[in-house]
Parts: sequence; structure tokens; C-alpha cells
Amino acid sequence: MDQTVLLAQAIDALPGGLCVLNADNRVVALNQAFRDLFGLPEDTASVGSLVSEMIRSRVDAGDLGNDDAPDRLVELELQQLNDRLPRRVQRARRDGTVLEECYSPLEAGGTLITVTDITEGARTRQALIASDQYLASIVEAVAVAVFVIDRRHHITHWNRACATLTGYSAEQMIGTMQQWRAFYGSERPVLADLIVGDAPEGELRKHYGDKYRPFALLEGAYEAEDY
Repeated sequence: MDQTVLLAQAIDALPGGLCVLNADNRVVALNQAFRDLFGLPEDTASVGSLVSEMIRSRVDAGDLGNDDAPDRLVELELQQLNDRLPRRVQRARRDGTVLEECYSPLEAGGTLITVTDITEGARTRQALIASDQYLASIVEAVAVAVFVIDRRHHITHWNRACATLTGYSAEQMIGTMQQWRAFYGSERPVLADLIVGDAPEGELRKHYGDKYRPFALLEGAYEAEDY
């Protein structure tokens, strides 16, 4: 089999979109996935096509933003291509599909463009953001002092009641590992650190003596009083 044909078949078999432009911004190779992901017709996106034609098609479809001057959008995209700088862009098409576009300059001139459908991952991230915002609103609304740490022991939430009680604001504490500062004069783990770190019973006893006990309403939880 001719090597050129073999290469073309290999490119077309790739799961993601791929397009190679020469120094004149003409297509020298691309696959069907590239057309499908961008919704480009074959007469616009084929070997020999100018990239400006593909950009114009995407602008006309409303996939590169809304602008009263579509020519301006085409010019901006072309300018970024002609800068020949590595670039990674995430954009949503009008149908809700989220694509990640990677632009890599080639030493011989031209650009390699790869496209990946990241819709599912983007939706998951949005759901996590919404979930975190919901948790933050709950924590903030609680009348008692509450703070939350993550698996790395960094403070993620520090509510207003906690700020009032300790004298340390959320701005001072969130993102740090200084939860001890609000309760002790020198650095040491607080009960939350020991629970997150799955500390053995001996470690709990070392720091809290007989001041801690299992929380009756939740298995695996503890409560402590220190002074």
C-alpha cells in the first residue's frame, strides 16, 4: 500500500480531530473527525482548502462568538494563527458541545491543529463547581463556627461564625494549612487533621488525652473539647 494512502488512513482513524496547515494556511491533511467536531462541510474543509474558509464557516454558524462584525472575528482568528504560537483554547459550540483546540506551530512552517470533545468533562467540572458553591452557602449559613479542610489539610471553607469566634477572616485562612493558629499557640494538628489523616487511636490520645470521644450520631466521627 502506498505510504501516503496509509498515512491518510491512519489520520482518518484517529478518534480526535486533526488538521495540518502549511505556511500559507492551506490544509495539507485533515480527518473526518475534524470536520464532524466543527460541523464543517467537506467542500470547506478538505486538502487544499484555506483555513480562512473554515474559520468563516464556524463564524457563520455562531461557534466563535456573537459579533456584529464577522469579518473581525475571522481576522482575529487568522492573526492568532499567523503568530505561530502554541495555544490551547476551550470553546462551546452553539449546540452545547465543548471542544478543546490545540494549536502547535511546526518547524517547517504551518500549524498542527488537534480537537477533542471535552463536553462530558466540562459538565462534570461545572457540576462540581455548583456542588462546592452549594456546600459553601450551607457552611456560611450555619450559626455555629464551621471550617472545612480537604485531603491535603488545606482549609477550603471558613464561615463567618468561625471568623467572629477566632478573629481570623476567611481571606486569611482559606487555602492555608494554619487551622491550628485559631486554637493553639504553636503548630500542631487539630482534630480535623487527625480525622482526615486517619490517625490511629494513640495519636488522638496523644494530642487530646481524655478530652475527645466518638460522636454518638455519626460513625467514624469524633468530638473534642480543648482549653
